[in-house]
Amino acid sequence: MLTKQDEQELRSILHSYIDKHCIFRCDPNVQYVPGIPRGTIPGAGPGKYSTWQFYLRRLTQNGDFMSAASMLFYSEFLRRNEPKEDFQVAGLETSSIPMISFMQGHLRQHGYFFDSFSVRKERKGYGIFN
Repeated sequence: MLTKQDEQELRSILHSYIDKHCIFRCDPNVQYVPGIPRGTIPGAGPGKYSTWQFYLRRLTQNGDFMSAASMLFYSEFLRRNEPKEDFQVAGLETSSIPMISFMQGHLRQHGYFFDSFSVRKERKGYGIFN
């Protein structure tokens, strides 16, 4: 388990990385997409616009970040749970898949095992509709 000081340092490093590399912020002077207001990108619905967006690939494809996030998860897990307790981790949409997989591998190295699953916003419209 990490010390409080180690946790604070890791949280600070992760926060800074996310802030600098994983949030796209629109420049108000740039026309990103023709036909929508300058300094915005398409939003979550028709006629909606946003001035920022998470870009999680940079987060999930950085080994140092994933290792630090896993260490924080592991430390928090030990603080809140009995070490022998079974548990599951759920993630949302596709970005959670590499994060959960990395955490499973990290905790396995420490003798802890957990099951995981991911949840989609809506089921696929083809194949087995998963």
